[in-house]
Amino acid sequence: MEINRNNEGLQSYADIGKKPQIQINQNLPYIICKPKNNQDFAKTKMDIESKINLKSIAGGISSLKNKGGECVFIKCDSMSPNEKMKEEMESQLKDSYEIKEMQLRHPSITVSNIDMNIKDEDIVELN
Repeated sequence: MEINRNNEGLQSYADIGKKPQIQINQNLPYIICKPKNNQDFAKTKMDIESKINLKSIAGGISSLKNKGGECVFIKCDSMSPNEKMKEEMESQLKDSYEIKEMQLRHPSITVSNIDMNIKDEDIVELN
């Protein structure tokens, strides 16, 4: 009896784990859907899911959260689905919901105690 030691076409668990994972852009703004009348998060979420086909958004939705009571926060995987989702929500839900995009923060850093007589050659750039 002869054993076939040629494992062509077979993948090990380690090889499967090496495949690149989908990277979600963390620097995309959330789309905020706030109802004009007071209602709970479940009702808002149900209205969004019933009036908008979430599966048709190319790229997909990375998160749908409740952070502010009745508000729904939606984030997509990339910028083009994010814009498409916002446009579709504005066209379908503008009568009963306020749709807006969350502004991203751009933090600034203050560095103190630096000698003003430093030369450009002495400054090291870090990536």
